[in-house]
Amino acid sequence: MEQPRQGLPVNRSVKAPFIIKSAFEAEKMETTPAPVQVVLPKMSMNSERFYEKLSSVIMPNLPAKELVSMMVSSALEVEFGPSFTLNPNFAKMVGKIADSIMTNPDIRRQALSAASIFIEKKMQMGKKH
Repeated sequence: MEQPRQGLPVNRSVKAPFIIKSAFEAEKMETTPAPVQVVLPKMSMNSERFYEKLSSVIMPNLPAKELVSMMVSSALEVEFGPSFTLNPNFAKMVGKIADSIMTNPDIRRQALSAASIFIEKKMQMGKKH
């Protein structure tokens, strides 16, 4: 019989019998894994507005730097309001934040992964209509 690898979870999807011994008798019982219920948190109002804003401005053929800039701009606009974007230094601030995201490999990967998901959803929505 093959030994399970150490450090990896064992597949417990198969019913495994076990014996319960009591003072009176031994009883064989079958176990079934309990269904796992996943509860996703509700999206906040700002999250929904961010999703809508980003979905409206994001395009599939944009360079990575522009995708990140659009994400940053959308997040700031949703968080602080559209009047915040009218600040003369807003574009400079977005550029600096986007540069910081692009220079950190982990954060860049997360941001581009999120942008990819938004683009895929947008393309799927376009195909349905």
